[in-house]
Amino acid sequence: MLIKELSLHNFRQYKGDQSIVFSQDPEKNVTVILGKNTSGKTTLVQAFRWCLYEDSNFTGAGKSSVINDDIARGLRKGEDATASVRMFLVHKGTTYEIERTARFISKISGSVVPDGEPMLNMWYYTEDGQRRQTPEIPVHKINDILPGDLSEYFFFDGEKISTATNKSNVEGAINTIMGLSPLSKMIDHFKPNIAKSVITNLEASRKDDNSGKLSDLNNQLKSKRNEHDAWDEKYKSFEEIAKTCKDALDDATRKMTETDSVRKDAERIKNLDPIIQLLDKNIIAKENKILETFENFLFNNYMAKLSVNAEECIETEGYSDKGIPGMNGEAIRFLIESRTCVCGKSLDNNPDCEEKLREMLLFLPPQSIGTQIHTLKNNISYVRNSSKMSTDLFDHLIDERVAGIGRKRDNERERDELVERIGKGGGDLEKIKKDYEYFSQNYKETERLKNDAMLKRGIAKDGVETIEREIESASRSSGVNKDIDQMIEYSKMLYLRAINVYEKKSKENLAYMRKTLAEVFEGMYHGVRKTEISENYSVKLSTEGGSYLDKSKGLETVLNFAFVASLLKMARGNMTGDPEGISSEPYPLVMDAVFTNTDDKHIENICKQFPLLAEQAIIALMDKDWKLANKSLEGHLGQIYRIEKKSETESIIIKEAA
Repeated sequence: MLIKELSLHNFRQYKGDQSIVFSQDPEKNVTVILGKNTSGKTTLVQAFRWCLYEDSNFTGAGKSSVINDDIARGLRKGEDATASVRMFLVHKGTTYEIERTARFISKISGSVVPDGEPMLNMWYYTEDGQRRQTPEIPVHKINDILPGDLSEYFFFDGEKISTATNKSNVEGAINTIMGLSPLSKMIDHFKPNIAKSVITNLEASRKDDNSGKLSDLNNQLKSKRNEHDAWDEKYKSFEEIAKTCKDALDDATRKMTETDSVRKDAERIKNLDPIIQLLDKNIIAKENKILETFENFLFNNYMAKLSVNAEECIETEGYSDKGIPGMNGEAIRFLIESRTCVCGKSLDNNPDCEEKLREMLLFLPPQSIGTQIHTLKNNISYVRNSSKMSTDLFDHLIDERVAGIGRKRDNERERDELVERIGKGGGDLEKIKKDYEYFSQNYKETERLKNDAMLKRGIAKDGVETIEREIESASRSSGVNKDIDQMIEYSKMLYLRAINVYEKKSKENLAYMRKTLAEVFEGMYHGVRKTEISENYSVKLSTEGGSYLDKSKGLETVLNFAFVASLLKMARGNMTGDPEGISSEPYPLVMDAVFTNTDDKHIENICKQFPLLAEQAIIALMDKDWKLANKSLEGHLGQIYRIEKKSETESIIIKEAA
């Protein structure tokens, strides 16, 4: 399958008629569509799915969201308009034209509603270019070309690709891609015990013999088949329920394995809460103490500054140490009046001594300047010491408060991290335990019911086969159904042959997928990791030592991209068929925002790989990713288009030189 062209008419932001012609060159097989965010890249990718399957992720007023807003608002009451997408594609050498059209009518000016369901039409072109309506129902023909349940592998965006390996029926998808779909249809067409199958219809056409034994056996067979079918339905139902229970049990088991660490985290949180509360109380207490000491701290520091000035003044004026301990002014006056110095000299003959005595009166009581200065100096020393103690206490309280806030924040940060971790792992321990017990019990019970149904289905099947052998024996003995019996035998041989080939090819496909994914992933991933695929196509990553690794968002994107690329490579490699006549059809790869979670190196590696793996690649990119991808796509670029956003409701597709 190759896509030739996509045409849009009033579809979303693509007003009027706009189209893109895609490269079909085997070498230059890449078409790049560039545009900024919200310009309309995703709309183009979604347009493929809407056209083929009426499937999209558009948001808005339901089905009215596909018509251009400007066109819708411009309609008057009673007027109508259409939005459509048309595709031209080539499948197995035939060109097909597919168009889906939605009509809208305005009930109120400026507002539209769908006028019926969108119409799907499909045509094919003959070798001489004649356009003819397909005889098949368009939906059925489209699913023959590319089944809808496979489309998400080949039309996807950056989020969808991350789920490529998580699909419930990966094996069926791969077998369909690898060309086993016709064989599967053949098996269903011939399958015994199925209403209207070839074998069932042939068996029903047998004629009865004269004894009437065949008629009686056919009634028994019908009853036994009904019994078999009833148990088969029950078995399938229980099998589906068991699978759902097993998935839920696996999830609960995974959470249970994390329970110990979760419990420890919860206990730590339980212990952290009172610590945080105590620290908070201590911080408040320290703040109150700081406020209490602030007055003393402020007064002592103010007085300390004044005392420094006073001390400087005393030293400058020379008032220090001029007092005489134990002596007062009365004694000095007595000496002056007696005209005799302490040393015994006459003051009359020694005027200098008298002057000294009179000077001392200034520093001795009752005037006491010197003594007071001496006392003042002692007081200054006390104030200085008090100021230092007050400052030290204040600083200590401040430091303790800051340290307390730091410890509180550290504990709060640890608590928040634990809460987040528990939240991610499922912190409700009681619920985890109950879920585990519930799904474990349900799974065991459903498995018991399934096995019981399987056993009874087997007994019924044996009964069916026994009656069938009796019918065949009776029919051969009578000879009345010779030709029919022979056709039934041929049909059963074809049926068994188809089953054997299908099972053989399924195993080969699994082996092929394992080998291909390993090669493709190695070419895309810059590192050393190994891929492993189980029997049911569950994909895991491991190291060379064999330990399994959790996948980051970016690594998961690379792995799933490698998975899809491997499907493309497998389909492309089986185009010529095999000895059994089974061949596949190549598929295109249409991508949007595929590099959202991918680093520069992986973008480079991926861009080198997908042109070699896909028959045709159509990729929508932002300019920042294009700068990285451009060099890696050199030699493979066939077409380049750019989407220019004129407004929120209108974008234009512009072709650029490749």
